[in-house]
Amino acid sequence: LLLALAPLWLITLSLTVVVVVVGVSEIDGALQSRGTIVVRQLAAASEYGAFSGNRDVLQRLTQAVLREDDAQAVAIHDAQRQVLASSGRPGAFSLQAATAVEQAQVVRQEQDSLVFAAPIYEDAYPGPDFGLLGQETAEQVRAAPRRLGMAYLELSTVGSQRRKSVFILVSLLIGVLGTAGATVLALRMSRDITRPLQSLLNGVHQMAQGKLTTRIPQQSSGDLAELENGFNLMADKLELVHADMLKANANLELVVAHRTLQLEERNRELEQMSSTDQ
Repeated sequence: LLLALAPLWLITLSLTVVVVVVGVSEIDGALQSRGTIVVRQLAAASEYGAFSGNRDVLQRLTQAVLREDDAQAVAIHDAQRQVLASSGRPGAFSLQAATAVEQAQVVRQEQDSLVFAAPIYEDAYPGPDFGLLGQETAEQVRAAPRRLGMAYLELSTVGSQRRKSVFILVSLLIGVLGTAGATVLALRMSRDITRPLQSLLNGVHQMAQGKLTTRIPQQSSGDLAELENGFNLMADKLELVHADMLKANANLELVVAHRTLQLEERNRELEQMSSTDQ
């Protein structure tokens, strides 16, 4: 039974670990994807405000983005890393971290937050330049637009950590319940097989001790039920044959006793005849 349950436990444990790892990765990946998309949209929407220096427009943008789920802080910097607009309560954000953000798009600032960044570029006008710019200069402008600043978004990971904890707990609970249910089912199936066999074995031992009235309770189905019925039929026949043997022995004892009385009477008659003269 243990050898049969060991693969089951191993498979259940492996599946639980895989589900937990994949689920946690999906939750983290969803948060990072959402942060990347939001900060890129913010950067695109901030072009006019950063270009014109309209801080009111940028402030309204940061306040709108702050309504996003898990949003903790939003900031817009110019090309010289001066704050143009900000909302929320950002964590400690250093220039070194800002450089890392610019290079990697996302940096884990603290254990409970993620910082996303996207550059704000000036959209190059695709139309004709009317000869005001040289061909080489116009191509450079179209190929490398001027960067106006950076948009930063800080998302709190507290909610995702909570979701991951709930997901891990539910996955482990399902794994434990599944393993326990399979184990109980396996034990029950084992008892359904071992109990009838043990009952048959006990019946055989009792029959060997001369207890011919032993019978096996019918508690199985299939081949085991045929074994139980066969054992009971055998016991019935043995008991019947034993009863016939006892009856025959009793009749034989009666015959022997009657013959013994007749022999004793004949012996007395012979003894009298041998001592009496007619």
